[in-house]
Amino acid sequence: MNIVLDHNEIVKPIILILLAITILRVLLVYVKEYIYDIASSKVHEEIKDDLFTHIQDLEFKYFDDMNTGKLMSRIGWILKQFGKP
Repeated sequence: MNIVLDHNEIVKPIILILLAITILRVLLVYVKEYIYDIASSKVHEEIKDDLFTHIQDLEFKYFDDMNTGKLMSRIGWILKQFGKP
């Protein structure tokens, strides 16, 4: 009987430590993903702004030679590529 009590005294702290480590790990993974999402959203936003500025700076001749639908399709494709993980 004494042996069983000794095992319980050892096992309970180990289980509590493992539980605390697991909870801490889950929280840290959540924080990491949250920070990653914020950073990637900001990068995506900057790329869109830079692309818009670049298109605004192009000369009118470029738009005379380029089909608008093709240009919009290309821009959409580029932005989707940056959105992929």
